[in-house]
Amino acid sequence: MRLKYFMRGLGSGIVLTAALAALTTKPQISDAEIIERAAKLGMVSKEEAGLDEGDLKELSKNAANDNKDTDNKEANTNDDNKTDETSEDETADKEASKDTSLSDKSSTDGADQKPVETKVEEKAEESLQKIKVTIKSGMYSYSVSKALEDAGVIDSAKEFDQYLIKHNYQRRIIPGTYEIQEGDSYDKIAEIITK
Repeated sequence: MRLKYFMRGLGSGIVLTAALAALTTKPQISDAEIIERAAKLGMVSKEEAGLDEGDLKELSKNAANDNKDTDNKEANTNDDNKTDETSEDETADKEASKDTSLSDKSSTDGADQKPVETKVEEKAEESLQKIKVTIKSGMYSYSVSKALEDAGVIDSAKEFDQYLIKHNYQRRIIPGTYEIQEGDSYDKIAEIITK
């Protein structure tokens, strides 16, 4: 008798589970629909990006090397900070001595100093020019940093890449052509390329 009720319960449980599974399954999405949804979200296929297998391998190697460089640089940062503090103190002392010598000269030539400052400021503004940089779809943050370094916008691609990673800009870079002023800070450049 007990076996009879056990088999009845087991059978009804299997039937009920099969019915629920049949009613709640989602329809299978085809590959074309997956690609269409990915395109709507902004993903780019390797054909659209103009990259071949060699480029993809190179980009992945660069990303792996960047991660290793970042880890090594973080370990060395503590040692560098100590030396940077002493060098900053030395440069501050040198600048202070230059300022005092300039102030002595300016007290004798007070009338001539104002036109000189405006000429220097005008030359500085003329020397800073806007540079056009194109960021292609599918570029990693290091590739973008390297392109900015090659264009002359920044001095070090590694430092800028680390800045992007540290402030979580590396995933928000938007492809396009940007005009960036030559002396802009990392913060301003990052804001421009992530808008």
